[in-house]
Amino acid sequence: AVLEAQSDASSLEPVYTRLLRLAQDPSERAAVLFRLGVLYDQRQDAERALAAWQSAHEAMPTFAPAIDALDDLCTRLGRFDVLTSLLRVDAERIVAPAHRAARYVRLAELYAGKLGDLQEAAAMCERALSLDRTRAAAFDLLDEILRASGDLDAVVSLYESSVETEPDPRMARVLRLELAMLHLAGNRPERAIEPLRDALGAEPDALATLWWLGKAQARSERWTELIETLEAQAGLLTEPSSQVTAWYRIAFVLETRVGDPLRSVAAYERVLSRAPDHQAAIEGLLRLRVVQSRWEDVVGLERRLAALAARPDDAAARLYRAGWVLEQQIGRADDAVRAYEAALAKSPGHVPSALALSRVLRHRGDGARLAASHEARAANASDPEIRADALVAAAAVYELRLGDHARALASYDKALSARPGHEAALWGKVRLDELTGDWKA
Repeated sequence: AVLEAQSDASSLEPVYTRLLRLAQDPSERAAVLFRLGVLYDQRQDAERALAAWQSAHEAMPTFAPAIDALDDLCTRLGRFDVLTSLLRVDAERIVAPAHRAARYVRLAELYAGKLGDLQEAAAMCERALSLDRTRAAAFDLLDEILRASGDLDAVVSLYESSVETEPDPRMARVLRLELAMLHLAGNRPERAIEPLRDALGAEPDALATLWWLGKAQARSERWTELIETLEAQAGLLTEPSSQVTAWYRIAFVLETRVGDPLRSVAAYERVLSRAPDHQAAIEGLLRLRVVQSRWEDVVGLERRLAALAARPDDAAARLYRAGWVLEQQIGRADDAVRAYEAALAKSPGHVPSALALSRVLRHRGDGARLAASHEARAANASDPEIRADALVAAAAVYELRLGDHARALASYDKALSARPGHEAALWGKVRLDELTGDWKA
């Protein structure tokens, strides 16, 4: 902690290496390996940073800081084979269907655009659509892949499934018209009759033309023109969920293709005004606010994502990031401490938050609060090992920083009650008994 506070990079590597040899718990190993990776990345030693973060991910697959760091580094290095393997593992642990679908869409884009594996890209698109039929990017990419392969039956099946699940009547009409055109192109006019009749039953408007114009503009990479078309499409939609999907697509294209952060922010905010829990829109807005150094907004968005997280570990990771921004970018140590404490309340075993909280409180010399934070973590922990470790940490603060041997001894006793035979607690208790002359104990 002292070397980190002094930014003494030259001395940190042997310290981390020694800590790694001593660490047995997977979360502790992941935390140390993550820090090693940060050190190597700061030295511009990309291969060693990659190896360290991969080892951190292998030690603890749910360790979010390592996943984020690997994502960024693999993109910079063009190591998309490594990145896709990582994202596939990450996708399998995501519980929420919409969030898992978003991960599969990203995988599909990487397979198609970076690795040239169209078969795997199609499989990822199908997984995304099986979880969330509103994923327009997955639909468009799968449509393009299947048409390029000449698999007309598969294209027909894709459109038939989309017609059945499309909530907006006018968008359903567009899909039925295209389905009819596919049947006609495949010399199956009898199968075109039903979708054409269904399409005629809907009120005619310009949506069909706009749909095809948008597809042509996207394939031609005429992104500025595509935004105008997508905005016109959104204005014609009446179903709220379809409007949300349309405006999210506008925001994403503005961010990733047009490169217009101001309009992209406005579009993401429009999505969130209609669907406040739209995780992909919150994540998109978060990316932009980080680039703009809008740190107060970043903290608020991380907290919103924490509230939406299905897993306690994911919520803790988001709150940890909020705390890091509060500490490092804004300089509000009190608020950072509260964020780290909130992370540990969600997941008492979240090592990055525990280390960060200890670092801040040690730096401030607030031993009483440091001990209290360890006790709170112990109270929230259901795992006996985590509870015992937290109580030993509290006892060490009472003993070595506050000189309160009575409370230190009580904490060591509680640690031994939580996990009998805990070595650090036993030695701490023996040491205190010797100091107080309690030889019977």
